[in-house]
Amino acid sequence: MSANDPGRPHSSIEPGAWLAVLLYALGVLAVFMPYYLLDGIRIGGFQLRIGKYSDLAAFLSGVSGFFLSLATFILVYRTYRSQRVEINESRKLELRQRIEDIFFRLLDAHRQNLHEIEEGQYSKRRVFALIREEFKRVHDAVMEELSAVPEGELPYWKRVELAFLLVYYGAGPISSRYHERIFSPEERRIIDPVLRHHEQANVLNGHQTQLAHYMDHFFNTIKYIDKKEDMLAPGEHADYVRLLASQLSPHELAIIALFSITRAAGEWQHTDLLIRNGFLRRLPPGTMHYLRWNTILPGAEIKWSLT
Repeated sequence: MSANDPGRPHSSIEPGAWLAVLLYALGVLAVFMPYYLLDGIRIGGFQLRIGKYSDLAAFLSGVSGFFLSLATFILVYRTYRSQRVEINESRKLELRQRIEDIFFRLLDAHRQNLHEIEEGQYSKRRVFALIREEFKRVHDAVMEELSAVPEGELPYWKRVELAFLLVYYGAGPISSRYHERIFSPEERRIIDPVLRHHEQANVLNGHQTQLAHYMDHFFNTIKYIDKKEDMLAPGEHADYVRLLASQLSPHELAIIALFSITRAAGEWQHTDLLIRNGFLRRLPPGTMHYLRWNTILPGAEIKWSLT
């Protein structure tokens, strides 16, 4: 049976500790050794006389004392280092446990935020499906309105942003106050025809009230686990990302990605958190297929997306 065989009992005492025990045992024996019994003993042609070797004994005592002191220092230092490593490991474990606890509380809050989202007869994830349908209609209308405008004058992602902002803030008297503050006069000229159409149809009610807190909390959760990556054990960061991503439906993830390119996102606009942590790679093929995802989100490298 090998020394590493799990069936063989292992000593919990390190070799250094055994050495210390042996050295101190020899020291104790040396104190009580009946040296007079050794007087006159012949070893070969040499006869031992204890009285003649007192100086030698003093010399050997000094030398052995030095080595014993050195051994004591080494053992004390090894103990200090071992305790320091254990304390550091204990602190790291405590920190990882604290991070885990905070993450799961953030995850619970994310689920609660989702449960509180309601829009008429729609609730929870169905609201995101509704937003996706509204965005498709507004997107097509904005693109048609801008069909004669070269992309050099108005980039594609800006057109998508205009469409999403119209869905986010909605159309109507209350929403118009946001439009005046958010859109430039040039942008207002572009979106006014689209707004008039949807105001008449009364189908664009806006989702800012429902989504603002949800989005801010979600991005703060990603930021938290992203900042803690260096403090986690290998693989833990990826596990947290997978766990958070698993809470999202394809509709949620797509709307979150669109939100991140707009000025409505505030500090999260154009953040690379989604790309760096691999969230966008989880978009199922064909999600909102009419969008040029890799143009909207440079670096996402969504292979199935339009270029």
